[in-house]
Amino acid sequence: MKKIIALLVLFLSLLLFVAQPQFAVHAITGWYFYLANVLPKVTIQWDGVAFFLFGVALFTVLLHRIAVWLRREMTDQAVVWRWRSTLQIVGLTIMTFVAGIAMVGVTHQFVWLATAEEPLSSPALSGGYYSTPENFQRVFMGMANYNDTRRALPTTVGLNRPEQSWVSQILPYMFFASELDREKPWNDEVNQEQARRLVPPFLNPQVRPLVLRDSEGYGVSHYAGNRNVFERENPITLQAFAGGSSHTIMAGEIDSNFQAWAKPRTNRDPALGLNRSADGFGNPAGNETQFLMSDGSVKKFSRDTDPAVLKALSGVDR
Repeated sequence: MKKIIALLVLFLSLLLFVAQPQFAVHAITGWYFYLANVLPKVTIQWDGVAFFLFGVALFTVLLHRIAVWLRREMTDQAVVWRWRSTLQIVGLTIMTFVAGIAMVGVTHQFVWLATAEEPLSSPALSGGYYSTPENFQRVFMGMANYNDTRRALPTTVGLNRPEQSWVSQILPYMFFASELDREKPWNDEVNQEQARRLVPPFLNPQVRPLVLRDSEGYGVSHYAGNRNVFERENPITLQAFAGGSSHTIMAGEIDSNFQAWAKPRTNRDPALGLNRSADGFGNPAGNETQFLMSDGSVKKFSRDTDPAVLKALSGVDR
């Protein structure tokens, strides 16, 4: 019977590997990568460890004394209760306790997965897409080229033509083929095909579940600009940040409410804080949010950063 069960498990494992190799690999190696990511962040409370060991030791001594007394009272034979038996009972008790906690956790996760509205799995960006720092390098190159050519940064307000996003304005300066007609609105019939394209430098591989298009089919951006920089009646230049450029936010990661990359006035206010508002900035994984600064550097801020600090970095008074 054991051989049949073992063969059945082996057959099902092979079938899973052939049908869903990526899932099988994650199932086999997932624990290693999970522990490698989590263990460095674990902080051991040594006072708690000491208290636990003291409790186990006290429990073991009391259990052994009770077991010795019970053996002496319940049998006439001169049979000695051994420490090995006591340690076996203690080990079994601890294992049962740990197994119970594990089962509660598994049950909780199962119920959460069964009742969650989000899908159990979602597609992810693969080859040809880069991390946020690499994306921001390309974005800053486009900003700098635009600034050198137009003597100012792009703006989404106060233009004598239909409004388009700062993203659509810098794309040609990023050496990215864009055929948007700047004399027509971004969602005009002439521009719709172009606006539905995906722009790799504005897609973040960390976004889960992956959102590539909005409800109307337009390609979205996983980053947003600082509205204090890109929504000015009078465009500002990169040179205006000289001496303090590393302290001014240009763009950053967002975690929700993704907007079409060509749509104007989708910039956000850093003063709203991180991962606190659907219309604010935030890392999709809830960790440190990455921002592109106006000197081209990329800085990380934890989700607990005081919004007042972010406001001071938003260039609101410039």
